[in-house]
Amino acid sequence: MGEERAGQTQDEGNLVRQRREKLARLRERGQNPFRIARYERTHLAQDIHTAFDALEGETVHIAGRLMARRQHGKATFADLQDSSGSIQLLFRLNQIGQEQYEALDDLDDGDLIGAEGVVMRTRTGEATVSASSYILLARRYDRSPRSGMVCVISSCDIASGMLT
Repeated sequence: MGEERAGQTQDEGNLVRQRREKLARLRERGQNPFRIARYERTHLAQDIHTAFDALEGETVHIAGRLMARRQHGKATFADLQDSSGSIQLLFRLNQIGQEQYEALDDLDDGDLIGAEGVVMRTRTGEATVSASSYILLARRYDRSPRSGMVCVISSCDIASGMLT
């Protein structure tokens, strides 16, 4: 039992160190990851799923918690969770540029982001927002993206005040 706790403490220490390094890189780029900003979103995730046929090819502004990411060469897929559900985001190097694409590595699951992009369907048929830009709205800085410390965007007072 003691060895298990020591391993958890070491893992948490590494995670905190990595997050501090990412935070330093964000600040070096001139970003304040803890600022309170407002982001004007046009749609919720569920809106896009429900009205996909009408929205396909249209530009939307969405915001929520960045969740699982999957990198495929010069493209990264991510799940964005908002108060209505989740939607897949697609970040392409040739669309968002080298600097923003590399900055994706400094984001963590659970960070609040806003993204602008075109509604599309992937080859596998999943409704997706192909991002042309994104902005970090608030940094998550707790131990684990799955822990109880992470507020769910639908019930978090700060998040709901930031997103309109």
